[in-house]
Amino acid sequence: MYIRVISELKRWVRVVGKETKLPSDCFFDIKTQKNTLSLWKIDSQEDWDSLNKYIVIPTLGKASLSKITYVLLDDSELKNLGLDIQQDSPGCPYIDESKTSFISHHFDIVDITHEEYLKIAELIINKIESNQQKVLSAKDVKLAAKDLCKSGIIIMDNLKDTMKESINKAV
Repeated sequence: MYIRVISELKRWVRVVGKETKLPSDCFFDIKTQKNTLSLWKIDSQEDWDSLNKYIVIPTLGKASLSKITYVLLDDSELKNLGLDIQQDSPGCPYIDESKTSFISHHFDIVDITHEEYLKIAELIINKIESNQQKVLSAKDVKLAAKDLCKSGIIIMDNLKDTMKESINKAV
């Protein structure tokens, strides 16, 4: 199972009516770098109640803590779309992997074509339309970050200064 953080839901809502159109601004959120799309793999299914705490990890590369909206993408869903998924690196520089096995690996969907890009957008929209997106409030994000810091999972020294400040304000 993979986590994909997405932007505000209003960007992902289809045009109301019989005609189904894909809003162009939803593509803002699945912009790619080097023709790849970032995903985080959930490595353990032992404690699904912890997901809200660990969902903060994919956002630690941003400037600060804020509300998080995300979808879960199954391996089979992505493979059925014909997507090539590769592990980006053996670990994450701001996570002490020895302290968690729940979410620790960064993956990329690589070599995305225009057709695959549209399929990814449609998959995310279908999840939103069937109410499969999850939203974690800013307050819950800050509490989760605080808990991850106290447990030593987040390596503060490897974060951007603005994220460090955001976490320190929460802690």
